Amino acid sequence: MLAQQPRTFFTSADRFKTVVGNVTKMGIDPSKARFLWAIHAFRAMSKSTWDKKVELYMKWGWSKDEILLAFERNPGCMMASMDKITRILDFLVNTMGWDKSYIIQSPIIVCYSIEKRIIPRCLVYKYLAEKGLTGDIEDFCFTQSQWLTYSEKLFLKWVVKKYEAEAPELLKLYEKHMNVANGL
Repeated sequence: MLAQQPRTFFTSADRFKTVVGNVTKMGIDPSKARFLWAIHAFRAMSKSTWDKKVELYMKWGWSKDEILLAFERNPGCMMASMDKITRILDFLVNTMGWDKSYIIQSPIIVCYSIEKRIIPRCLVYKYLAEKGLTGDIEDFCFTQSQWLTYSEKLFLKWVVKKYEAEAPELLKLYEKHMNVANGL
């Protein structure tokens, strides 16, 4: 952490002690690396910014406990801008029909690029659903949240290649949307 985010530690001893105390009160295990990332996240924003983000998640139906659970799982979910949080939640909940529980289970999703990862991959999911290749929608929504966390290489291997026989145009569809996201 000191090498990756040295600014986390460039603060007064009193401020740092307060931040560590707040993170500890949240119940995050100090023996886990996430504890340091939580300190970094909490240290990087003011109390008013934190409160505004908590309020934003609550507007999307999250309880304070769910917000803290998501923060504990991936502190980065509170470091995204309010605009990014709104855009991602709007897309996943309103466009894709996700239940908030999928995002709470994998809050790293809020850290991903909506244009370069979330939308292109979700369009793959929609395409597969339209082809009737997704099976049970509950299982598929859970699978979608996992697919968003895959590296590009694994996504191509475990998703696009998997459905290659049933949907041979899937790779072209995905590449088309990736090119749009990359401005090509």
